[in-house]
Amino acid sequence: EIREKLVMVQSYKDNLVDAADEIYLKAGTAEPRRSLIRIISVGDVSLEETRKIYNSADKSLLISTRAMEYLKDVHDELHSAIGRGISVKIIMREPNTLSKKDKIKQKENINKIHAISNSIEIRYSDKVEIRGCIADPNRKGQALFLVEEEGVPLFLREAALTSHPGVVSALGSMFELKWKFDSKSNHL
Repeated sequence: EIREKLVMVQSYKDNLVDAADEIYLKAGTAEPRRSLIRIISVGDVSLEETRKIYNSADKSLLISTRAMEYLKDVHDELHSAIGRGISVKIIMREPNTLSKKDKIKQKENINKIHAISNSIEIRYSDKVEIRGCIADPNRKGQALFLVEEEGVPLFLREAALTSHPGVVSALGSMFELKWKFDSKSNHL
Protein backbone atom coordinates (compact mmCIF):
# COMPACT_ATOMS: atom_id res chain seq x y z
CA GLU A 1 0.00 0.00 0.00
CA ILE A 2 2.87 2.40 0.83
CA ARG A 3 4.65 1.50 -2.44
CA GLU A 4 1.49 2.21 -4.41
CA LYS A 5 1.12 5.63 -2.76
CA LEU A 6 4.81 6.39 -3.38
CA VAL A 7 4.46 5.52 -7.08
CA MET A 8 1.37 7.76 -7.29
CA VAL A 9 3.16 10.70 -5.62
CA GLN A 10 6.19 10.26 -7.89
CA SER A 11 3.95 10.26 -10.95
CA TYR A 12 2.62 13.71 -9.94
CA LYS A 13 6.05 15.07 -9.01
CA ASP A 14 7.03 16.36 -12.46
CA ASN A 15 3.72 18.16 -12.93
CA LEU A 16 3.99 19.75 -9.48
CA VAL A 17 7.57 20.88 -10.07
CA ASP A 18 6.61 22.42 -13.44
CA ALA A 19 3.64 24.21 -11.88
CA ALA A 20 5.79 25.49 -9.01
CA ASP A 21 8.40 26.78 -11.46
CA GLU A 22 5.75 28.77 -13.32
CA ILE A 23 4.33 30.21 -10.11
CA TYR A 24 7.55 31.06 -8.31
CA LEU A 25 9.94 31.86 -11.15
CA LYS A 26 9.61 34.89 -13.41
CA ALA A 27 8.59 34.06 -16.98
CA GLY A 28 10.46 30.77 -16.91
CA THR A 29 13.84 32.53 -16.73
CA ALA A 30 14.81 30.69 -13.54
CA GLU A 31 15.18 34.05 -11.81
CA PRO A 32 13.64 33.83 -8.34
CA ARG A 33 10.95 36.37 -7.53
CA ARG A 34 11.79 38.94 -4.92
CA SER A 35 9.70 38.76 -1.81
CA LEU A 36 7.50 41.75 -1.18
CA ILE A 37 8.79 42.50 2.34
CA ARG A 38 10.72 40.87 5.14
CA ILE A 39 9.70 41.64 8.72
CA ILE A 40 12.56 42.47 11.08
CA SER A 41 12.72 43.61 14.68
CA VAL A 42 13.27 47.23 15.60
CA GLY A 43 16.54 47.86 17.41
CA ASP A 44 19.89 46.28 16.58
CA VAL A 45 18.57 44.40 13.53
CA SER A 46 16.86 47.42 11.99
CA LEU A 47 19.92 49.59 12.69
CA GLU A 48 22.20 47.10 10.93
CA GLU A 49 19.86 46.99 7.92
CA THR A 50 19.71 50.81 7.90
CA ARG A 51 23.52 50.93 7.75
CA LYS A 52 23.49 48.49 4.83
CA ILE A 53 20.95 50.62 2.96
CA TYR A 54 22.98 53.80 3.52
CA ASN A 55 26.07 51.97 2.26
CA SER A 56 24.28 50.57 -0.80
CA ALA A 57 22.93 53.90 -2.06
CA ASP A 58 24.21 54.83 -5.51
CA LYS A 59 22.37 58.07 -6.16
CA SER A 60 19.84 59.08 -3.49
CA LEU A 61 18.88 58.46 0.10
CA LEU A 62 15.48 59.50 1.46
CA ILE A 63 14.96 59.45 5.23
CA SER A 64 11.73 59.91 7.22
CA THR A 65 12.22 60.30 10.94
CA ARG A 66 10.89 61.95 14.06
CA ALA A 67 14.10 63.38 15.53
CA MET A 68 16.72 61.03 14.00
CA GLU A 69 17.36 59.60 17.46
CA TYR A 70 19.58 56.88 15.97
CA LEU A 71 21.99 59.31 14.22
CA LYS A 72 24.90 58.27 16.44
CA ASP A 73 24.43 54.68 15.21
CA VAL A 74 24.45 55.57 11.48
CA HIS A 75 26.65 58.69 11.51
CA ASP A 76 29.61 57.05 9.75
CA GLU A 77 27.41 55.53 7.02
CA LEU A 78 25.63 58.85 6.42
CA HIS A 79 28.99 60.63 6.24
CA SER A 80 30.25 57.99 3.79
CA ALA A 81 27.13 58.40 1.60
CA ILE A 82 27.73 62.16 1.38
CA GLY A 83 31.38 61.46 0.53
CA ARG A 84 30.20 59.27 -2.39
CA GLY A 85 28.07 62.14 -3.71
CA ILE A 86 24.73 60.67 -2.63
CA SER A 87 21.82 63.15 -2.55
CA VAL A 88 20.24 63.03 0.93
CA LYS A 89 16.79 64.35 1.86
CA ILE A 90 15.38 64.08 5.37
CA ILE A 91 11.82 64.71 6.51
CA MET A 92 11.61 65.27 10.28
CA ARG A 93 8.71 65.93 12.57
CA GLU A 94 7.88 69.57 13.15
CA PRO A 95 9.72 70.40 16.42
CA ASN A 96 6.61 71.97 17.97
CA THR A 97 4.85 68.58 17.73
CA LEU A 98 7.56 66.84 19.77
CA SER A 99 8.05 66.44 23.49
CA LYS A 100 10.60 68.80 25.05
CA LYS A 101 13.12 65.95 25.30
CA ASP A 102 12.67 64.91 21.64
CA LYS A 103 12.78 68.55 20.52
CA ILE A 104 16.19 69.01 22.19
CA LYS A 105 17.47 65.72 20.73
CA GLN A 106 16.25 66.71 17.26
CA LYS A 107 18.04 70.08 17.45
CA GLU A 108 21.28 68.38 18.52
CA ASN A 109 20.99 65.90 15.65
CA ILE A 110 20.25 68.62 13.10
CA ASN A 111 23.46 70.37 14.18
CA LYS A 112 25.36 67.08 13.76
CA ILE A 113 23.80 66.55 10.32
CA HIS A 114 24.84 70.06 9.22
CA ALA A 115 28.34 69.29 10.52
CA ILE A 116 28.44 66.29 8.14
CA SER A 117 27.35 68.40 5.17
CA ASN A 118 25.28 71.44 4.31
CA SER A 119 24.13 69.60 1.18
CA ILE A 120 21.75 67.42 3.23
CA GLU A 121 18.27 68.82 2.73
CA ILE A 122 15.90 68.79 5.72
CA ARG A 123 12.18 69.53 5.73
CA TYR A 124 9.60 69.34 8.52
CA SER A 125 6.10 67.90 8.70
CA ASP A 126 3.47 67.78 11.44
CA LYS A 127 3.23 64.02 10.91
CA VAL A 128 5.74 61.41 9.83
CA GLU A 129 3.40 58.47 9.32
CA ILE A 130 6.07 56.15 7.96
CA ARG A 131 9.59 56.25 9.34
CA GLY A 132 12.60 54.73 7.65
CA CYS A 133 14.92 55.09 4.70
CA ILE A 134 14.80 54.53 0.97
CA ALA A 135 17.88 54.17 -1.23
CA ASP A 136 17.59 54.75 -4.98
CA PRO A 137 13.80 54.38 -5.34
CA ASN A 138 13.97 54.52 -9.14
CA ARG A 139 17.01 52.29 -9.60
CA LYS A 140 16.58 48.85 -8.01
CA GLY A 141 16.89 50.30 -4.54
CA GLN A 142 16.04 49.16 -1.05
CA ALA A 143 13.83 50.44 1.73
CA LEU A 144 13.29 49.91 5.42
CA PHE A 145 10.16 51.29 7.00
CA LEU A 146 7.96 51.18 10.06
CA VAL A 147 4.87 53.03 11.12
CA GLU A 148 4.96 55.68 13.80
CA GLU A 149 3.68 54.14 17.06
CA GLU A 150 4.43 56.60 19.80
CA GLY A 151 4.40 55.05 23.24
CA VAL A 152 4.99 51.50 21.99
CA PRO A 153 8.38 50.18 23.22
CA LEU A 154 10.94 49.32 20.53
CA PHE A 155 11.06 45.66 21.54
CA LEU A 156 7.36 45.33 20.64
CA ARG A 157 7.73 46.99 17.24
CA GLU A 158 8.55 45.58 13.83
CA ALA A 159 9.95 47.07 10.66
CA ALA A 160 9.69 45.96 7.05
CA LEU A 161 12.64 45.58 4.71
CA THR A 162 12.21 45.40 0.95
CA SER A 163 14.16 45.41 -2.28
CA HIS A 164 11.06 44.76 -4.38
CA PRO A 165 11.27 47.38 -7.15
CA GLY A 166 7.56 48.19 -7.07
CA VAL A 167 7.41 48.69 -3.32
CA VAL A 168 10.64 50.72 -3.21
CA SER A 169 9.43 52.93 -6.07
CA ALA A 170 6.03 53.46 -4.41
CA LEU A 171 7.65 54.40 -1.10
CA GLY A 172 9.94 56.82 -2.96
CA SER A 173 6.92 58.40 -4.67
CA MET A 174 5.12 58.77 -1.34
CA PHE A 175 8.22 60.41 0.17
CA GLU A 176 8.48 62.87 -2.74
CA LEU A 177 4.78 63.78 -2.48
CA LYS A 178 5.16 64.41 1.24
CA TRP A 179 8.34 66.41 0.53
CA LYS A 180 6.56 68.65 -2.00
CA PHE A 181 3.11 69.01 -0.49
CA ASP A 182 3.21 68.16 3.22
CA SER A 183 6.46 69.56 4.57
CA LYS A 184 8.15 72.92 5.06
CA SER A 185 11.79 73.90 4.75
CA ASN A 186 11.66 75.86 8.01
CA HIS A 187 9.92 74.68 11.13
CA LEU A 188 7.21 76.88 12.67
